[in-house]
Amino acid sequence: RQGRVQSHNLSFSEGTERTSYMISGGYYEERGIVEKSDYNRLNFRANIDSRMKSWLNVGTRLSMSHATRNVVPADYYNGIINVAQKLDPITPVKDETGFVSSPYTDVKNPVAALDRDTNESNAFTFMGNTFLDVTPIEGLTLRSSLSLELRRSNGHIYNPAYNMATDERQDLSVVEKANSLYNGWLWDNTATYRFNIEEHGFTVLAGYTAEQNYSEWITGRKQNTPGDDRELQYLDAATEGEQVFNSGVENAMYSYLGRLNYTYSDRYLLTASVRRDGSSVFGPGNRFGTFPSVSVGWRMLNENFMDFVNRDIFTEIKLRTGWGQVGNARIGAYG
Repeated sequence: RQGRVQSHNLSFSEGTERTSYMISGGYYEERGIVEKSDYNRLNFRANIDSRMKSWLNVGTRLSMSHATRNVVPADYYNGIINVAQKLDPITPVKDETGFVSSPYTDVKNPVAALDRDTNESNAFTFMGNTFLDVTPIEGLTLRSSLSLELRRSNGHIYNPAYNMATDERQDLSVVEKANSLYNGWLWDNTATYRFNIEEHGFTVLAGYTAEQNYSEWITGRKQNTPGDDRELQYLDAATEGEQVFNSGVENAMYSYLGRLNYTYSDRYLLTASVRRDGSSVFGPGNRFGTFPSVSVGWRMLNENFMDFVNRDIFTEIKLRTGWGQVGNARIGAYG
């Protein structure tokens, strides 16, 4: 069939002296050239900012999406289009009795697989963030930000029983259901103070962050449903070969951080920072790590001897070097 992609978006925004907002929604559809290769997504987004006081600003970012997908059967070497090209041109894929198997090749009938097999999934995602900015005195900004992410997905696979040839048959129907969830949150808190003393500029930041993530998934599989009707494609309807797989993972991390940015005469730069991170994926005796870093820079373009440089061509010429240590917490939670 002919493939197709379409995308539609609608947005609305408005603002006043104190409050501004933007709301948008969209629809995206992708139809592949192969039957049962479809993807559809609905999405919604909202941004709201409000300056409630001269020293207080709050905001919210929200986004949601729901997607559905149909997947082409994947148990074919190099894809179903490649299989179709290898099928012999003499034997029809279907006759008055139904789908048939070629007697001249061991290539399975791809059109029959597309017609009988079902592989569907859908996913819902929610992401939200709300923040609070407070400026109690000139140069000092206190910021707290809380983010939340939720994901839910489920899948449905059904392969009916069939008997087209000795090497192209399945004695029992198979139904498979899968569900997964993810919950995650992140809380950032920082204090930033900016001040100048003559030609010296300082920005000092201190903060604390905490996050937690939890995932769980379950898959069930059984055989031999009493029929191929959609109403019977459930685990409780099948009678044989019960298999259930279930697992989950949870991890958490919190960090203390500090950073100093220093400039002199907008030419010489110094940045020094340190983090202390603690992660649940490490053992009790090695759960925390400290990671310092430092860098220096020189804005050569701001020196008097660089006056010959054309500023329309070069807007920044800077030398920078640095050193630091980093950690890696992306390991198995229970490894």
